Amino acid sequence: MARSSMKPKLRADRALYSEILKIVQSRNALRGRQSFVLLFAYRPCISWAHELASLLPDSDIDGQIISALYKMRAPGFSAIVAPFLSSGAAWIRREARRYMSFDLDAPIPHHRNA
Repeated sequence: MARSSMKPKLRADRALYSEILKIVQSRNALRGRQSFVLLFAYRPCISWAHELASLLPDSDIDGQIISALYKMRAPGFSAIVAPFLSSGAAWIRREARRYMSFDLDAPIPHHRNA
């Protein structure tokens, strides 16, 4: 039997991701949750999008959640992501813009020309 066929498919393990989500939801872990949020940042994890989006706003993991929503291609969260277009952190603003440009149902925010 090929060695690669013996490897467990961790990304398909819903029980494992349920446990990871518990860590992400635990606000006591503060910024320590950031790397755990990013474990959801791929297309097959789209079923977890609502759980992640429900955690916004959470200043310790806002940017990571928005990035994960974009990377998993989860549409429909523009109303939740839009307030982050004016975030104090440039990288979070950038992630919010990236998500908003992906979500075709999102209203296009008005930008003033300087």
